[in-house]
Amino acid sequence: MKWFWRTAILLAALAGAGQANAAEVIRSFVSDVKVAKDGELTVTETLQVRAEGREMRHGIYRDFPLTFRDAGGALREVSFNLVSVARDGAAEPYHTERTHGVIRIYAGSKDVLIRPGEHSYQFVYRTGRQIRWFDGKPELNWNATGNYWRFPIEQATYHLQLIDGAKPLRWTAFTGRLGARGGDWHGSLGALGTLSVSTTRRLAPGEGLTVVAELPATAVDPPSADMLLWYQIFDNRQWIIGGIGFLVVLIYYIVAWSAVGRDPKRGTVIPLFHPPPGISPALANYIHNWGLTREKWRAFTAAALSLAVKGLLRLDQAGKTLTLTATDGDPHGRVPLSSEERAILAKVKSSSGSITISSAFSATVADLAKRFTTAVETENANRFFRRNLGYVVFGAVLTVGVVAWEIAFGGLRDQDIVILIGLGVAAFFIGMFVMPIVQSIHAGTGKVAAFVWIAFLLVFVTFFVNVLHGAVEIL
Repeated sequence: MKWFWRTAILLAALAGAGQANAAEVIRSFVSDVKVAKDGELTVTETLQVRAEGREMRHGIYRDFPLTFRDAGGALREVSFNLVSVARDGAAEPYHTERTHGVIRIYAGSKDVLIRPGEHSYQFVYRTGRQIRWFDGKPELNWNATGNYWRFPIEQATYHLQLIDGAKPLRWTAFTGRLGARGGDWHGSLGALGTLSVSTTRRLAPGEGLTVVAELPATAVDPPSADMLLWYQIFDNRQWIIGGIGFLVVLIYYIVAWSAVGRDPKRGTVIPLFHPPPGISPALANYIHNWGLTREKWRAFTAAALSLAVKGLLRLDQAGKTLTLTATDGDPHGRVPLSSEERAILAKVKSSSGSITISSAFSATVADLAKRFTTAVETENANRFFRRNLGYVVFGAVLTVGVVAWEIAFGGLRDQDIVILIGLGVAAFFIGMFVMPIVQSIHAGTGKVAAFVWIAFLLVFVTFFVNVLHGAVEIL
């Protein structure tokens, strides 16, 4: 019986060893950093990995932070330009995504599975604004591996090379999780001034290697006045782009309002107890509703009743069916008719003198409605009101374009985009529902009430933004 238990223990040990050996891992992570005279870094990262088809199925991804905190605590952004991605010495397809101030580089294709086993990946990129200056002394604080890996790193190595064989004046390194100050490393300067730092233990997922080196002042040029100005523009581009976009939209709406949106000057209002000459019942409906919309059949009914009152049409209703029948009244055409009344009467007479309004005669009814609508709109388009839909649509498209421009090039973070969308929703709500109420109150009770309502709207917007911002912070 003892031989059975010994065999079982041995098999379990071998299985555990095989599973450990087959775990997905980064065998080595080598980061070669070259610092140019202008401070731009050219970084080549070479990773030897073991893939087993679990996490590493289509490839791997590399997360690179794009933001940092300056001496004043403000969040700034670095430049980043991906040069190439390779696997096992050949160019590898890739794509990138930006989120939460990090660019993620996906190496591989979603349509291709990599074979299990050993692979070599290489990322080459350039990045600027990484050199920090303290009292005129340049310093490079470089997180060589990053702390976002879901795999352990068996060995991490960092090489720093300056131009013309310059050597770092002082350096130190840290291992562990982000912000940790572990000392599991050793480093040395090579004959050509290259600083090499390597870890002395296996790094767990989420752990990394960071090297801080003070550089000679002659090795890197400080940023020029033009570059500092560009940094100011770049750091505040969301405000610049947003401000320019806001001014463009505002100027457009002011010009459009001046051209077609001004109301006529107020004067003495005299109530009329009879419609003005030439205003038929259907036309009154058209004017009141700013067009024949959902009230089109009500306007048609008014026109038909007007013809019946004039003795030119007879209306017979049986249940839900209405029949329009032309009469022999006014044989000489002396009764004045509006254009839509003439259209209805002409259609009825051309249909054997009678039309039944029901679903069984849908084609005839549709043609009757079309003739009626065309008659009203053709004669009275832009006569009593103007919708100015072209101006409105262009303004909406311009606004959407400005917002899209801001999102695409403004360097907005996720919470900024959420707040921007929230402000857009609030502005739409205010413009569509609240402002008409304010206008009606202003027309009825004077400017004081309008100012009170505008103050209320400002408080509402401030409250809305604060609540939205708090929700984003919680998320």
